[in-house]
Amino acid sequence: MTSTSIRPSVTTGPRFGYLVGGVVDVVLVVLINVSPGWRAVPFLTEDAVDVVVWVNAGLVVGVVVNTTCSLFPGRRLVLLGDVLTTTAALAALTSMSAVWPFRLQDAEIPWTTIARATLTIVLVAVSIALVVQVVKLLHALVAPDVPVDQGPWTASHSRHRREAHGEDRNTRREAMTAISHSGATTGATARSTTTTATRADTGAMALAVLRITTGFVFLWAFFDKLFGLGYATKAANAWVNGGSPTKGFLSRVAVGPFESTFHAWAGAWWADWLFMLGLLAIGIAVMAGIGLRPAAVAGTLMMLLMWAAEWPLAQFTSTGEPSMSTNPIIDYHVIYAVALIAVALAGAGATWGLGRWWATLPVVRDHAWLR
Repeated sequence: MTSTSIRPSVTTGPRFGYLVGGVVDVVLVVLINVSPGWRAVPFLTEDAVDVVVWVNAGLVVGVVVNTTCSLFPGRRLVLLGDVLTTTAALAALTSMSAVWPFRLQDAEIPWTTIARATLTIVLVAVSIALVVQVVKLLHALVAPDVPVDQGPWTASHSRHRREAHGEDRNTRREAMTAISHSGATTGATARSTTTTATRADTGAMALAVLRITTGFVFLWAFFDKLFGLGYATKAANAWVNGGSPTKGFLSRVAVGPFESTFHAWAGAWWADWLFMLGLLAIGIAVMAGIGLRPAAVAGTLMMLLMWAAEWPLAQFTSTGEPSMSTNPIIDYHVIYAVALIAVALAGAGATWGLGRWWATLPVVRDHAWLR
């Protein structure tokens, strides 16, 4: 009897899932554009037509991606499809925020505020997802392409689990041997070790919370200035509506030795772009736990410039009015900078973030400053 090596075939599960996704996208296109149509939704205005264009584009991309992946379920192709569909979704959400095609009744419940806040959170989540997907795609481009259900995750995950189980068994065996030989002293040491490990885990989680909340501060500022969410930036002053993210703040600088410099920068196109790209990049990197060191450097520089603009050392403005400074040295800009530096030095991206995976990338391994 002859033994034959059989290559594992791609299971029908992923293929069927992509086909179902494509069918769902087609059904949504019909529902939105044919019957009953998006105009049947009572709280949508005619401005929604600008958003529907992007929604249709996203659905068409979804149909193409799902159909292609069902026929050729390679890992690279699947990751490329994820990037394309997420980009389309982000474009639709961005258009929705800019146009705001909703007619909501705010008599008793502030539905508009709730909807805008929810949309902003979704935009943040989708932006982070897109960054993660792009990084995964770039990593996959330098690795052998394999079917999605036979990817390196399956093999490496099984291997890592076997190695981990083997290490766990060896660790437990060594621990039991040590305990049997050392008695009460070893028991006390074990309890001390457990306590130390618990404290370390708690500290790591606390740093992770600090990292995520600090990153969200930067991302929220980006979307507020981009779309004018009605908090620090009104809708009429949003960047998408022709406003300047830097003009309002820098033009009102009335204290410190750099007053005239900041006035000259106010509203300049390069200042707007650098400021907004900085907010977006720092926010995504810190929340995702990747590139914490360059994010800390960029964020600290940004906070230093903003600290200089407010110049808390001065008690009075250039017009003689009180500066309202509450502390001559430490203000919230310094606190944000310290938080960025702390999470970067502590490697806080490894807990509740993508820091461990980020550190395995070849370019990051070769350039430690990118961690």
